[in-house]
Amino acid sequence: MTRIDMQRDTLLRHGALVRVVRIFAKEAHYELIKLVRERAYVFSVIGLPIVFYLVFGIAHPNQIVQGQPASRYLLASYSAFGAMGAALFAIGVGLVTERSHGWLALKRASPMPAYSYLTAKVLAALAFGELITFALMALGVITAGMRVSGIEIFRLAMAIAGGIFAFSVIGVFLGLILSPGSAVGIINLVYLPLSLCGGLWVPLDMLPKWLQSIAPLLPSYQFSCLTLHALGYPGSASWSAWGLLFAYGAVFALLSVWLFRRQELAC
Repeated sequence: MTRIDMQRDTLLRHGALVRVVRIFAKEAHYELIKLVRERAYVFSVIGLPIVFYLVFGIAHPNQIVQGQPASRYLLASYSAFGAMGAALFAIGVGLVTERSHGWLALKRASPMPAYSYLTAKVLAALAFGELITFALMALGVITAGMRVSGIEIFRLAMAIAGGIFAFSVIGVFLGLILSPGSAVGIINLVYLPLSLCGGLWVPLDMLPKWLQSIAPLLPSYQFSCLTLHALGYPGSASWSAWGLLFAYGAVFALLSVWLFRRQELAC
């Protein structure tokens, strides 16, 4: 192969990579626009954590949880709560709706990369999850005088990204098995109990003993461990938390791939 041929092949590969990246970016852009235009999604996913944080965190400035103000502890737990909702509803409900309208079948038939559709949904959920976190953080800093360092902000953002991955995959699984009429109700039956039993609404030691004993088995609890660790709470996270979240994501990813291919063969 001559030097000219090598340069031509390099340019062709570079051009193909640019086109693929552009497709993924456009899909993510349009998915984000779609979610922003859905007012019910925006108000519920962003509004609910903010209201909870104002009522239970900001309104009780003198309350101490594990040696620090409640506003700091609940910043971690409600950030995880909001990110869970962003992932489960954006991906789970969105996938159910689009699957029932034939949009998913159309995407499968198009020449676009196979996973750009789902990747766009994950990126849009990630954007909302990080937005919720920074909104809660701004409330804590402005109204409660909370101090958050740059490294804590970075670590919290990384923890949110890790949790979004796990719950996005769970959302894909739910989106592939639920019907349009039951999707919102069943996802709420997953989202709200996981939030309560995982210690996202109130500190875990305020829950009944039997709930405290099963909480470490839940992905919501492991997610909150990561966000608490990001804000400096000792003993609240370890590599096992990352490992368990990754395990949940891997299991539901395998189930989702199996369901996706099975539905594809049935079409």
